[in-house]
Amino acid sequence: MKQLIKLEYGFGGRIRGKTWAKVVEHVDTSKTNGFAFEGDFVKLNQLIEIEVPCWLLKFSDEGSVKYHEPVVALYRVNENGKLEEKLRAEGRDWALQLRDRVAELINKEEKVNPLANYSDEELLAEIKRRELI
Repeated sequence: MKQLIKLEYGFGGRIRGKTWAKVVEHVDTSKTNGFAFEGDFVKLNQLIEIEVPCWLLKFSDEGSVKYHEPVVALYRVNENGKLEEKLRAEGRDWALQLRDRVAELINKEEKVNPLANYSDEELLAEIKRRELI
């Protein structure tokens, strides 16, 4: 099911660099930077339509001109499109702070195959109906 949501820029501080968000589908624990978080980027500060429930990771480089650091948060978006912050990290080592904890949350969710709801007989009958065997 899809829902419309809007993610605002930043976390309330002065934005001094990059700001982005992505739907995280998997975490590669062999990587030590932001590339460990696999998924599609989404736009900020405008309505987006995403499949729910899902996990969103939001990044913002915030602070003063001289002293700024990344702030990153992981959100769970429920079926109603409500965002619930689950984890937050600050600092240049944010990816390592979050990687293993995010992997526990996201990678443990089993992707349920929609065909699992059908019996073997029903699946075979459909395959035969389509003349695939």
